[in-house]
Parts: sequence; C-alpha cells; structure tokens
Amino acid sequence: MRGFGRQRIAWHNGFKVLQLRYEQGRPLPAQSQPQPIYSMCVFLPDARDGLCWLANQIACDPDFLCKHLPRSDVEVDDFRLPTFKVSFDMTMNDILRDMGLKEALEPGKADLSDVAEDGTGERRRLALQEVIHRAIIEVNKEGTEAAAATVMITCSTTSALPPMSRRVAFVADHPFAFFVIEEVSGAIMFAGTLLTPLSIEGEGGPNMHPSVYVWIFFFENAKCYIIVT
Repeated sequence: MRGFGRQRIAWHNGFKVLQLRYEQGRPLPAQSQPQPIYSMCVFLPDARDGLCWLANQIACDPDFLCKHLPRSDVEVDDFRLPTFKVSFDMTMNDILRDMGLKEALEPGKADLSDVAEDGTGERRRLALQEVIHRAIIEVNKEGTEAAAATVMITCSTTSALPPMSRRVAFVADHPFAFFVIEEVSGAIMFAGTLLTPLSIEGEGGPNMHPSVYVWIFFFENAKCYIIVT
C-alpha cells in the first residue's frame, strides 16, 4: 500500500502514528447512540530497532494510544505500508477464570437458561464449555479490513498538531505496532506488532505468514493486563 497526497499522521518524539479509517456503514434510522467509527492505527518508531522501546511506552500508560492519535491530515511526500494478513485465535477459559468468571464455566454451578430454550419453549440449563477469541486483520493495496473482539477503555484524545507546512514521510519498512480502535468509545479491538514488513512495494499478494506478536488487552479496576502471544 503506497501513495502520496494527504494522510492522517502525527509525529512525536521517536515515532510517528498513521490513522486509516474504515468505511462506515449506513446508520440505523432510530439510532440514538453515536455511530461507531473504526480505524487502524500504525505506531512506527523512528529507529529501525525502536519497537521494543515503543512497546514499553505503550504498555506503561493505558492512555498512551489515545494521547498520541493524529488530529488532522498532513501532506505526505512518501507513503508506504506493507501488505499483510494475520489471523489469530486462543481459548479464553483460564483467563476468564482468573478474572473472576468462574461459575459460568462450571456445569454444576452455571445457569445460563435465560439465553436459550429447547423446542418445547422450556429453558435449558447451560454452561460455557469453551470461550474462543478469534481475530483477523488484512492490509492490501486498497486499504485495510479487520474483524476482532471488543474490549472497552475510555480516554480523552489529545495529540500535538504538526505545522501544516511540513511534509511527512511514512515508510513502514521496519517493525511497527498496529491497533484497530473504535474512536467514539476508545475501545481497542485488536492489537499486534509486525516484525517482518514484506511486500512494501505493493507487488504480489499479502504476506500470509508475517512474524507477528498479538497483544490482548484486559482492563479490570483500571489495571491493564497485556498478554503477548
């Protein structure tokens, strides 16, 4: 994925942030809540070996992402982003037990009868056998597509506004972190790091087997738990 013109980019001390918004669906006529706005954000360190430093900065501050999102479009003289496709899944049972969701996973104690009934109209006593988190994200020549689970976090959005006269180069030819977020709520839908950016010239198909770490975020009592897989 490459181009010129204007892109939504912010630059900070030691890294840049690119924000690519997804196409929005048509709002429902009776919808009272603000329509969700989804975007993919790429956090690119200036140093080719700077991802470890940047990941530490992100992990230490739950509001780091929202504080550093771009606020406006800027002129770009060189824009290149590699194509890739990542899929990920994991069983969440042990993690949910550690977070306190225990009875719903135990057949003798769970009672989820309110969510299902049999053919006679009677409710059935149910328990969760397995909870699976699955996510897919793809970046190609046309843009980005994603499907992921949602974890909520609310924060204010602030970012340094760059001078309009400055032109920016955003060349993601070295390891970077990426996030899919919902802008209205601040929810992090998906997060990971791309360690081997291939196909940056836009030739061929997506890199189907990139070296990727996937981060899963959980928030409990204002604490952020990060699982790196």
